[in-house]
Amino acid sequence: MNNNGKAMDVTLLGYIKSEHGVGESARHVASALDKTGYKWDAYDFEINNLSRQQDEALNEKITEEVDGSILIMNVNADQTPVVKEHLPAEQWNRAYKIGIWYWELPVFPERWLPSINLVDEIWAPTRFVQDAVSMKANCPVIYMPLPMELKIPKVISREKYGLPKDAFLFVNMYDTLSMQSRKNPTAVIEAFKKTFRPDDLSVGLVVKLNNSNVLERDYEYLKQIKGQYQNIYFLPKVLDRIEVNELIMMCDVAVSLHRSEGLGLLCQEAMYLGKPVIATNWSGNVDFMSDREACMVNYKLIHVGEDIGPYESWQEWADADVDHASELMGRLYADRSLCAKLGENARKRIMDEYSSDTCGKRMRSRIEFIKNKLL
Repeated sequence: MNNNGKAMDVTLLGYIKSEHGVGESARHVASALDKTGYKWDAYDFEINNLSRQQDEALNEKITEEVDGSILIMNVNADQTPVVKEHLPAEQWNRAYKIGIWYWELPVFPERWLPSINLVDEIWAPTRFVQDAVSMKANCPVIYMPLPMELKIPKVISREKYGLPKDAFLFVNMYDTLSMQSRKNPTAVIEAFKKTFRPDDLSVGLVVKLNNSNVLERDYEYLKQIKGQYQNIYFLPKVLDRIEVNELIMMCDVAVSLHRSEGLGLLCQEAMYLGKPVIATNWSGNVDFMSDREACMVNYKLIHVGEDIGPYESWQEWADADVDHASELMGRLYADRSLCAKLGENARKRIMDEYSSDTCGKRMRSRIEFIKNKLL
């Protein structure tokens, strides 16, 4: 029973109030659950989470215990044992357990394999994640894309963020806790510097960092490679959801030269908001973007080279072609009609394929199967 005394079909466990990528993804899962017709509530799990936790979008759904017959855990594989340790055994044991996992490299880590035995099935938000996890899992790995729907800001002011009023702006956004080496903002800065002069104030690059105070050395490094460029602007602060939408909307092009993405929220969010995107043509983001609605950057696969967080040295990821990215930046800056066309195509694809209705229908079908066949 939840706080209102109603029996739940599903409990969504995750970083419900957290302002970082996996927290935002949990709220997208919630958007799909709203369309399933099943009763659900949310368990806010914030153990080991260093990000700000002030998002209130799902406050009315939050419960103090796991009471759904199906438990959907939107936490990664490495944190699944922590969830099991935290929850009372009765709540853990009675639920059919689904893990929604995000992984960014082609091979799922051996050290996380025990987590597979803690869940009944795994939902993969992209084909890239599904392929990686399926090779190691002994349970069903179901492709379950998440919806993308955002509130479009009515009033947008660049002055609020200290950005130039009339410049053509590129934007890159990332969380330092997601590993700067993987997110690769340095390549974005390098591509911009190859394309534009340091004193050309008709154009600019905005780099928004989350949790820059946690890994200050990463931010300091970016400031070093910025050099004398007056048209590169850093926003080292946490923004709420509406502010993130505002920032994307006030910029002209989003850029992600990631080495790998399990999902690629910046790309998907910008596309939903009708913005052209320049992105590495590899990993999770290729599920929802192609040359028809984005500028896809060439790459070569390289070894990670050293152990970086959960990413082992022997694994492979993409090295985006900075020269190609630079060429694409120059092309979009010079051709505003191309920007408009790509943005229109991008928004249409996300709205057609990743609406809450579409994703909710897929989710409902799977929940229905679980309840009728497996419980």
